[in-house]
Amino acid sequence: MRACALAAVGLLGTGCVSRTLSVRSDPPGAIVVMDGKRVGTTPYDQVLDSYGTRSLDLELDGYRSRHELLDVPLPWWQFFPLDIVTDLLLPLGLHDDHVFQFALAPLDPGAGTWDDAHAAHARQQAQQAAMRRAADAVTDHESTDKVVP
Repeated sequence: MRACALAAVGLLGTGCVSRTLSVRSDPPGAIVVMDGKRVGTTPYDQVLDSYGTRSLDLELDGYRSRHELLDVPLPWWQFFPLDIVTDLLLPLGLHDDHVFQFALAPLDPGAGTWDDAHAAHARQQAQQAAMRRAADAVTDHESTDKVVP
């Protein structure tokens, strides 16, 4: 009986399925936010704990943020009852690797930020005020230069 139990444990321990989810970006170093949680930077690898749709955000200074929905489908050999065989009984290792590659677009240098927009607005108002003062000064100067007969 003990020998049968040990044989069963040994047999069940032979199967191995590795599942990974990898995210790459060009350029590398982007912050990876997976399903709303910051989990690392690219290149990023994690053990895949579940299949389905995952939410991904990539953020890198100087580049546009990118939001993607990743579809991670269940492979055919992970459907019941095949998953029992592949996860526990099959003596060779199976690999289910999902690699996602994204190119990040640089920010438009002319787009600027809100601070840049406020500064530009302040400069424009200052220029308009200076032009009004100059126009008023010319008008005042013309009125004093008139000779009355």
